[in-house]
Amino acid sequence: MFQEFSWGQFLLFSALLSFLWYLLVALLCYRPELNALLKGSPVSSSVDQNVTGRLDDGRKGSEKGHGQSAGETGRSLMGGSRLPPGVGMLSSSELTFSPRDDGERYEQIGLVADVLEELKILFAELAESGGGKPEFFAKLERVSQRYGPLAGHPSIGRINGFIRDAALFPISQAELDELWY
Repeated sequence: MFQEFSWGQFLLFSALLSFLWYLLVALLCYRPELNALLKGSPVSSSVDQNVTGRLDDGRKGSEKGHGQSAGETGRSLMGGSRLPPGVGMLSSSELTFSPRDDGERYEQIGLVADVLEELKILFAELAESGGGKPEFFAKLERVSQRYGPLAGHPSIGRINGFIRDAALFPISQAELDELWY
């Protein structure tokens, strides 16, 4: 009723199917190499030279640099990627931003932004406690100790302008100049 197979027969059949599969893959995918092998020419075919040439072009392009993409220097193994329409490649020196129109252009990162944030906190504390000019100068000492002397900073005028606008008490220009030494 049921025909039984031995392990030997199963392994022989599996090996035969594997051999036929790899033969089919070799005939379909490696046809130029097999033709070169059957004709007696050297095994290194034009396909190997094309791949090597592409890789060499990619290395030359990466040595050159200067913002060139893989498509401009040569072809890479996978091919170059295409940018979407309307998008171009720029070097970092070509990238600029337009100035703000409102005229109040504080530096948004770095020392000036940190000092302005500290001053906002200080003025909020003074508004809650009802403190005046003496309390302001006492609390401002911790800010000046944290950030050091700012008298020579190019944006000190902006910081002083912020203090003059946010202060709940009158403050003179001489007092502002003495704050940051």
